[in-house]
Amino acid sequence: MNFKRQTFLHDSLTLSYLDSGAPSDGDQRVLIALHAHLMEAATFVALGEFLSPPWRVIALDQRGHGHSSHARSYTRAD
Repeated sequence: MNFKRQTFLHDSLTLSYLDSGAPSDGDQRVLIALHAHLMEAATFVALGEFLSPPWRVIALDQRGHGHSSHARSYTRAD
């Protein structure tokens, strides 16, 4: 399986994520994977391979990790 790297813009930050499926794969269940401190989306590649199919794994590079932009602040409110 090939994860595809995608990005989106939110509050002037570019956030990156890895996606094991495609939006047209309507029969797949979706699992959103959020990594812990000092990790990144790539942490979940093996999980995505194990769960596919029937799961579509979407793994986010959180702010300041992996391929996502660094933020000015990392408070919970932000």
